[in-house]
Amino acid sequence: MNLNDIVTKADLLSAKEEILKSIAEMLNSEKQSSSNANWVKTEKACDILDCCRNSLKKMRINGVIKAKQLKGGHWYYSVKSINEYFESKNNAA
Repeated sequence: MNLNDIVTKADLLSAKEEILKSIAEMLNSEKQSSSNANWVKTEKACDILDCCRNSLKKMRINGVIKAKQLKGGHWYYSVKSINEYFESKNNAA
């Protein structure tokens, strides 16, 4: 048996920390994926609303549609807010 093949308590603790860190990252990623399902990118929001990017931007600025900007400058629009917009349009008609 080679001395390099012996597993120490420190090796096991290090492996445990790495496994726990990986699990935490997977759970966090899963949480973000489910929350991202409530948000759509600009292009998808334009398709849903049947409008151009400038009209969508005006709706965002005027507070008609809720939006958030992530790192990198990409805008995401709330699906709930888009649905509420459609409901308010239907109720007004």
